Amino acid sequence: MADRERHDPYVRAQPRSWDAAGAPSSETTGFYELICPACGDDGGPYERQPAELEALRGPYPNVRAARRMLREHRGLPGAWSLPRKSRG
Repeated sequence: MADRERHDPYVRAQPRSWDAAGAPSSETTGFYELICPACGDDGGPYERQPAELEALRGPYPNVRAARRMLREHRGLPGAWSLPRKSRG
């Protein structure tokens, strides 16, 4: 995998389908994906991605879970337990 310093992964809603030209549909499945171009994921259809990226990509059941994985993938401290702001 590429150098962590150069990673710029992102989270997106999982497209329901892809057209013949490889463009995603505007309809989504309700799941989320983590895309990391630095690791070799080009953002295209899941089936076209390298096998070692399948677990990283997801899908994740909600945006929060996908963002948690994004933080973990970036190696950020506290990826699984971020402090919450108190409401007061």
